[in-house]
Amino acid sequence: MIETDYNEIRRISHGKFSPQQFHELKRLANDTVGINNSIFDVELESLLSLYKSLAKEINTLESEIIRLINEVHPHFMTIPGIAPISAAVIYAEYGDISNFSSPAQMSIV
Repeated sequence: MIETDYNEIRRISHGKFSPQQFHELKRLANDTVGINNSIFDVELESLLSLYKSLAKEINTLESEIIRLINEVHPHFMTIPGIAPISAAVIYAEYGDISNFSSPAQMSIV
């Protein structure tokens, strides 16, 4: 725990977290939290790298889904609360809903 950690905790607590409390928390953490083992550091770095890579891939895919659904612009995107990703899920399941003459037909698909 370093000064930036203190500043973040102080910000979140709206200034109610004192330097004395921070030092006490730091002292307690040294005695109770974590294991000092370099293999865990390597594993954590590896997992964080994998997480960042997957998060980037998800963002790329979501952007592409949004781009594609905006091209199709199905009618149900005009319904309040239906965002592009939700619209893409509905469109993937049912296609163009104008192909259905009634809502009852949609349950058959």
